[in-house]
Amino acid sequence: MKKAREPLSASLPDLRGAKLTRRVILFLLALAVAVGAFAFGVRGLLSADPGWTVIEADGSGGLSCANEFVLRVDLGAGGRDPGGDRRGAIAAFTRAAARAWQLFTPDSPVEETVNIWWLNAHPNTEVPVEPLLYRALSSSLAGGRHLYLGPLYENADALFASQSDVEAAACDPRLNADTAAFTAQVLSYIQDPAHITLELLDDSRVCLRVSDDYRAFALEQGLTRYLDFSWMRNAYAADAIADALTEAGLVSFQLTSRDGWSRYGGTVETAHALYTPTAQGLALAGQALIPSPAATAYLTRFPLSREGRYYAYADGSQRTAWLSPADGLDHNPWDALLLHSAACCADLLPAALSVWVDGDTAELKALHPATGVSWLVSDGGEITLDPEAAFVFQAAE
Repeated sequence: MKKAREPLSASLPDLRGAKLTRRVILFLLALAVAVGAFAFGVRGLLSADPGWTVIEADGSGGLSCANEFVLRVDLGAGGRDPGGDRRGAIAAFTRAAARAWQLFTPDSPVEETVNIWWLNAHPNTEVPVEPLLYRALSSSLAGGRHLYLGPLYENADALFASQSDVEAAACDPRLNADTAAFTAQVLSYIQDPAHITLELLDDSRVCLRVSDDYRAFALEQGLTRYLDFSWMRNAYAADAIADALTEAGLVSFQLTSRDGWSRYGGTVETAHALYTPTAQGLALAGQALIPSPAATAYLTRFPLSREGRYYAYADGSQRTAWLSPADGLDHNPWDALLLHSAACCADLLPAALSVWVDGDTAELKALHPATGVSWLVSDGGEITLDPEAAFVFQAAE
């Protein structure tokens, strides 16, 4: 009698327990890796190596001007906790850069915020504004009527975005008769306080007064910017961010915008590179040794970054954003001008407006005695330094 064959399943080894064991092991390994990565991330947030480190905003503030700045912080300076400095710097940079963008933008409304866009959209309306915006408006108006160049700044932005000389020339009042006529018409309004004036009232209240004639012209032309800080915007943003970093307890930092505005905190001397244009491109002219705390403005006829407000024609002629309310054109008396103050960027704007933008070069020699602002001029490879400058220049070897 044959022995009954065992069922196939009974004749094979039972692998279920082995498979289960491997799954458990793999799960535990994955869990260990995840826990390790999380712990590493937490340690990265809670600790940091001391020394100079580039700090980036974390993006939690929404739309921001943070990408227009480079921020370096000396973590742990003055015996502080480097990790605490890093967290504080990220939070302060993120918050201040977002708020500066929200207040100074002429392009977008911001919920529950009176900003430049709001003022442009509601002329002849008295309204309170945040102290940061009020100070910026006051500072700009102290330098003249440049704040009212909004329509011409908007046209200039179109020129800078041009992809060809033909496209650029259509936006250029020096080259296009229609654009020149438009510029002259806008200037007739912005030069006349009866047509546009920003009233600075008590308790941080303001009112943008715009005449019926100017409003009708703006409506006909599709203009939306009566006011625009334009190239001045990052000066006020730099001050706002630097003040936030100082309030957060940061001892030593270097904050520089891509268009030349800088704030330095602490007591460390900073080497500011200076350039001169050549046929082969930009060449290092030397460096200014800036004592901290300080603010500087590096104004140039050449772009400091690819995102700069600048256009170069094939024939070598250039257009920049430094427009004068006298004729709506850009006037740059030298290749570059470096301004220095021991306080803030806003203190540099009156000098930047009168000497660099409006071309009043005669005022340069009286600048330091009158305002305490030091200067350096670079032109054609030659360097001229303020005899009373608060910084030192070292020529490149």
